[in-house]
Amino acid sequence: MPSLGFDLHELQPVLSKEAMDLHYNKHHQTYVNEYNKAIDGFLKAEAKHDQNEQLKFTDLIKFNLGGHFNHTFFWENLAPQNKSGGVLPSTSDAFGKKVVETFGGFDKLITAMKEKGVKTQGSGWVWLALKPENNQLIVCNTPNQDTICQKQLVPLLTIDVWEHAYYVNYQNKRAAFLDEIWKVMNWKKVEERFNKGGK
Repeated sequence: MPSLGFDLHELQPVLSKEAMDLHYNKHHQTYVNEYNKAIDGFLKAEAKHDQNEQLKFTDLIKFNLGGHFNHTFFWENLAPQNKSGGVLPSTSDAFGKKVVETFGGFDKLITAMKEKGVKTQGSGWVWLALKPENNQLIVCNTPNQDTICQKQLVPLLTIDVWEHAYYVNYQNKRAAFLDEIWKVMNWKKVEERFNKGGK
């Protein structure tokens, strides 16, 4: 399990301590536990040269490792409000300029991500990503625990839109969660990722 970099209560009132405890210590931990079980089963089957048995574990490995990757990435996107959470980057820097060029500004990027997140059917993730072949920013989503890397994109920012991410505080109001999450967004981390992956 990755370190959060902040205490469970520090994202209040956007996300309560109870919500973070459930999400981090229960949901995320379960993905890690189930991945470890699946990889152990796979390796034992591999040692026996039992390919049929190995195949039983491949979907479990993909799903649970995806859950671990996506959640780890999501936690890195968040920061308490008294530790720069919610502070937008400058539009005079490379990332800010790219956001203005692509979306028309941070307000329009946030609106685009909210719309994509609200429309995500069932469980999944909404992403801001970079297309490496042409250095373009895009907003997209992935279902369940699929990762953005499977789309050959460079991930910059993600929001978990599985119901467990917001139900404790927002019940079934996903749109309200997607309005509030920006107050604790770690834009410094997003900009750092862009500067590493962008040109």
